[in-house]
Amino acid sequence: MNRIEVPLPNGNRIVAELMEGSDQIAIGIADANDNYLQDLVVVEPAPNECSNISVKSDSYNIYVYADENDECYTDKFTVDQYKGA
Repeated sequence: MNRIEVPLPNGNRIVAELMEGSDQIAIGIADANDNYLQDLVVVEPAPNECSNISVKSDSYNIYVYADENDECYTDKFTVDQYKGA
């Protein structure tokens, strides 16, 4: 399963989906007819910038789309993976 949907009271849905051909997860809003209305968040593994070797890091880039009038992300965060005891 590459998609999770959460129904909203107004008939729209929150949709979390693995983007085809990539390792990004997009979370956004879709209407009842499955028309994608807007992005909310995109999450992707952060590249390992300390190495010339292609190694995945334990960090994630998070792009937040907080302006309904702009298709570009408004904030970008890099979050390290939790390393519990």
